[in-house]
Amino acid sequence: MNIMLVLFLVILIFLVGFCTLAFCIISRAHREQFKRADYDINHNSSLTYCDFSLSYPRETLKIPSGKYMLNGYLYGMENKNGLIILSSGHRNSTEASLLDMKYFVDNGWMVLCYDYTGYYNSEGKNMTDYTQAVRDLDAVLSYLEKLSRFNRVPFLLYGHSLGAYVSAAVLKFNHKITAVVAASGFDKPIDQWNYSIKRFSGRLGTILGTMASIYLYIIFGKDTVRFSAVDGINSTDIPLLIISGTEDVYYGGKSPIYTKRNQITNSNCSYILMDKERHNGHFDYIITDNALDYQKLCKDKKISQVDKWLIMERDKNYHDMINKFFLSAKR
Repeated sequence: MNIMLVLFLVILIFLVGFCTLAFCIISRAHREQFKRADYDINHNSSLTYCDFSLSYPRETLKIPSGKYMLNGYLYGMENKNGLIILSSGHRNSTEASLLDMKYFVDNGWMVLCYDYTGYYNSEGKNMTDYTQAVRDLDAVLSYLEKLSRFNRVPFLLYGHSLGAYVSAAVLKFNHKITAVVAASGFDKPIDQWNYSIKRFSGRLGTILGTMASIYLYIIFGKDTVRFSAVDGINSTDIPLLIISGTEDVYYGGKSPIYTKRNQITNSNCSYILMDKERHNGHFDYIITDNALDYQKLCKDKKISQVDKWLIMERDKNYHDMINKFFLSAKR
């Protein structure tokens, strides 16, 4: 047999085998990332609603999203400023937003927290993909708009990380939103998954990242590109506040929505870059120096009885900035 033909067949077999293995690894990683999220044994070391229930009563809402029911909690039912809808980060429960809820309720807002499909108290075998979170927020807004009690209530969106992407991308669905704060958000699911693969695969990152993009497009179709945060922002002229750290490990620098600000045509967008030392990453600009110091102490000394209030203590200046933005937007 011709040696060139043999070499060609060897290379072809290698490429087919490599691609098959790579797609299997990517598929497994994707299923792991978006598998169902439930409370675990560490839940007791975090703030729960039991720590708030006496002062912050809530109403449970069951919201249809596709074939599943989402679980939502409404707080501050008697407040008059408007309704802030908090969208959480990847694999976070509504209880991760309790300190944010407390601040906004204390400052005169109603607050809605909800779990995505496949998360915690919502139904679903898994989350499926980032795009499902956009559909979930669309379903939440559609549900609220049908309730007469919210006819004259301004809706404001606040999200961090995945929640920031969701809060911006959902604007393409033409809901009546007054303002949005998007902190540390990505632009498109396909880009974010590509970067995540590159981040963990070293020198093979470029190849595997490209293959991951192909895999997502094959499995989930155009939605991985169509559901874009920047496109959502550009579909409206409402006020938006885009926040990013300078050294966000999940994006390799500034967050994608912020870095694409030259593509944003909405003239009512404001941008804030968090560049203070120790408060310039993905989440650390939201919490206090005391919280960061305590987190390090817990990690180094492995404290068994964690101070649940201190370990995630929010920076009041950060919350005040968002509150001021929302109040200004609804005037």
